[in-house]
Amino acid sequence: MFNMPYDGSINEKEKRDISAWDHHREFDLANKADFFEHRIQKISELKIFAKDIGKFRDIFQSAGTILEIGGGSCWGSHYIKRLFPSARVIGSDIAPAAIESHAIWRDFFGVAIDEIYVCRSYEVPVEDASVDLVFCFEAAHHFGRHWQTLKELQRIVRPGGHVVYLNEPVCSPLVYRLAHRRVNRRLEIDGVPEDVLLYGKILELGIENGFVGRLFFDPHIQNRGPVETMYYACLSRMPFLQRWLPTTGHFVFEKQ
Repeated sequence: MFNMPYDGSINEKEKRDISAWDHHREFDLANKADFFEHRIQKISELKIFAKDIGKFRDIFQSAGTILEIGGGSCWGSHYIKRLFPSARVIGSDIAPAAIESHAIWRDFFGVAIDEIYVCRSYEVPVEDASVDLVFCFEAAHHFGRHWQTLKELQRIVRPGGHVVYLNEPVCSPLVYRLAHRRVNRRLEIDGVPEDVLLYGKILELGIENGFVGRLFFDPHIQNRGPVETMYYACLSRMPFLQRWLPTTGHFVFEKQ
């Protein structure tokens, strides 16, 4: 997808995230097989998303205004609007091409979200203390500027409101280099750099920005390959290893 080597900079990472959606859009317009494959992939992810929402349903159900960051084409926002129709739901993503395709999910779910923005996770065009809940699904590990993002979310979330990062890859510093190398093994092919969140650092950044945060480990086996299924099944049976080995988890931050 990209001819130039990845230089590791955050600016380059953001450019690649945007360009990847341009690439997806070209396939959607030119190749029906890729179009349907992309939709089927998202629908399979919906099963995981629905399960994760169930874990934190009280937080979602009590929120009057809900914002998704890093939502891609914002299928998650549309699903949330269908689940909680009385809530004001806002979708957002860094990539214009992603936002342009959101109508597909409006038609699929039969609901329209209230607003949608092209913006970075640390530059959200909403007023101070105007949002009850900010969430993302499998997106926070793509954020390059975590401190700035949490600072921005502290600005827009009302006191007592929440930020929820769902189904994120996490690990300890002990195995970070190995985990980072593994998730980027297809970098030259896919072009989009991946990351694994150092969960202790993310929780510290939350505290620095006025949140109280918790991490819930969740080494599930949905949408895993055969080897990964065995790994996560074993990890789920040995909770003491989840703090040290790569796994998935959910962050919940509450604004004080």
